[in-house]
Amino acid sequence: MRHTTHTTEQQQHAAAAVGEALSARGLWALQPGLTRAPDIPGRIEVILTDPGPYSLAGTTMLPLTTPGEAAALETALRAVDITADADNHDEHIARSARLVFQTPDDAHRFADLVWQEMPVGHRAVHRLSTALARAGINSGHVRLTDTGIGIGRVTARDALTLIPLLGGPHHPRLRARRQTDLKKIAASLRHWLRPLLPGIRVTQDPACRTCINEQQREHALLLGAAPVDDINALAGALEAATRAQALPEHASPSGNSRAR
Repeated sequence: MRHTTHTTEQQQHAAAAVGEALSARGLWALQPGLTRAPDIPGRIEVILTDPGPYSLAGTTMLPLTTPGEAAALETALRAVDITADADNHDEHIARSARLVFQTPDDAHRFADLVWQEMPVGHRAVHRLSTALARAGINSGHVRLTDTGIGIGRVTARDALTLIPLLGGPHHPRLRARRQTDLKKIAASLRHWLRPLLPGIRVTQDPACRTCINEQQREHALLLGAAPVDDINALAGALEAATRAQALPEHASPSGNSRAR
């Protein structure tokens, strides 16, 4: 069998694809990367330290506790053209698994499989988180809930960034650091979100300037949960807005982005 040499960039790109897919699925994994073992140089390794349960390709992937389960996973992956070695990373924990992909193509096919089998809720969380991040908005609080997908805490500063992306005004007179403006910011954000998220709850969450644990926190708003379809609609609107901002006509004559 002919050996194919892959560049470090190709390997790192494949490792990143695996990491993004597993993270979107909500699995806790150590950052995938190249193996350092001298007997398998240049292969791509990922260690999952998640209790699961999680199945892929019709068989158990987490928890991976016995050699038989590892062999079954390898067989299931080979059936979909993915060559990987599987084992329990730490026999004393019984909650971790280790996968070593033979080539970057195997790693990419594995990432594709994770995406293909991913529930729609996880996909929507990842899509909205990505759309918010690309818009420069902290997306660390988007999560699955019992009632849909919760957006969580959004700082007043990020809310003022979000409102124009939804078609609203820039509100030059409102100040994120001024608590007396928080009610107006909340009302405006609620108004511009509701065409996409009809039942969304937006409540004020002012910073407590006398509380030791919250002295560094900004004034914020708490956004409730919304159905998956509504969350996808919001993500789509943000994606369109950020694409529009990137067009040449949104730049000033000097070539710099228009100040906000």
